[in-house]
Amino acid sequence: MIQHELEQYRSLVAEIVELNYLLKQGLNEKKAGNIKARIQELSERVKSIEDFINAIQDSKVRRIFFYRYMYSQRKTSWQDIAFRIGEHDESYPRRIHKHYMKVVETTEL
Repeated sequence: MIQHELEQYRSLVAEIVELNYLLKQGLNEKKAGNIKARIQELSERVKSIEDFINAIQDSKVRRIFFYRYMYSQRKTSWQDIAFRIGEHDESYPRRIHKHYMKVVETTEL
């Protein structure tokens, strides 16, 4: 899992919501089928990101990733994440995140 994929989470969820709304508009079968297939594909990507974050063993690291990518519709600031995990320095969660991503990227190669 690379950072770019993680950063797509909110947009993927929003796109699923938008496509589900379109489905309710009474499209013809072909268009509805295409949209359902797209929703399935996007849902798999969302699940992959959620599984990646949920598989992080260390609770603090998992919480950092959760707050950064999944917590709200807008990206949570490093300062806000620091406060949420009981730290005061915004560089702490950023350093933990950066270190974890380096480990993940080197093990995936």
